[in-house]
Amino acid sequence: MKLIHGRFFMSFLYVNESKCKKDGACAMACPMGLLQVEPGQSIPKAIPGAETLCLQCGHCLCACPHAALSLTTLKMEDCVPLKKELHVGLEQAAQLLKSRRSIRRYKSEPLERCDIEALLETARYAPTGKNTQPLSWLVVYDAALVHTLAAHVADWMKDMLRQQHPMAAWLQMDTLVKTWDAGADLLLRHAPHLIVAHAPKANPMAPQSATIALTTFEIAAAAAGLGACWAGFFQLAAGMWEPLQKALNLPEGHISHGALMLGRPAVKYYRIPTRKQPDVIWR
Repeated sequence: MKLIHGRFFMSFLYVNESKCKKDGACAMACPMGLLQVEPGQSIPKAIPGAETLCLQCGHCLCACPHAALSLTTLKMEDCVPLKKELHVGLEQAAQLLKSRRSIRRYKSEPLERCDIEALLETARYAPTGKNTQPLSWLVVYDAALVHTLAAHVADWMKDMLRQQHPMAAWLQMDTLVKTWDAGADLLLRHAPHLIVAHAPKANPMAPQSATIALTTFEIAAAAAGLGACWAGFFQLAAGMWEPLQKALNLPEGHISHGALMLGRPAVKYYRIPTRKQPDVIWR
């Protein structure tokens, strides 16, 4: 550990001694227990091997009220201060979450790219196992290409019907295909955009990470007055239908782990429908 210009440097961690109040908040926040401190007596010290074990989650930085420490890989000045005036109470959050609808009718005009980028900016903060952040994104912005992908889903369903696959009857694919052939898209709902979360197939963190990130994206879209809906038929086809996989042209080794239709809602909602009571076991 070295003292340089009033800051103690410990490999990847450095502490500003003039700011540090020795309160131990950083050590308490670290999910891996990598910092040691005697409250009121010493500045935080990293345990041996901490640099290798660190998740780069930033908990230690964000829990320090005095902005007294940084990592070599994450600077205090890069962490955005919380704004108290933007705090969301439970009542507001509950209304947003309960009033969120799966949007299946969209206005035809495209969104501004900056609107989609803002949603991705929020979704990238979704939690991931061990902060691995394994996801990449494919934004199918062109509505014509979304329609082409929907056609691949229809072709997959036709093949499933030919095989008499059990899933075909369960998902009523015969009705969906007839509707598609008649010119109505119940597969991707004539959505102007499609958002695909993809990651390496071998990454065990990817499926859950994609579900959490896409859910975050969907809630952010609702907060922005936009509409999204999980593209379940698309996701099933993307895992089974090679022509669709080729059309997606994802990076080598990557697969789709989930997708959302996205656009501006064509229908406005004024109420929250009821849902069944939670089935809970307390122990």
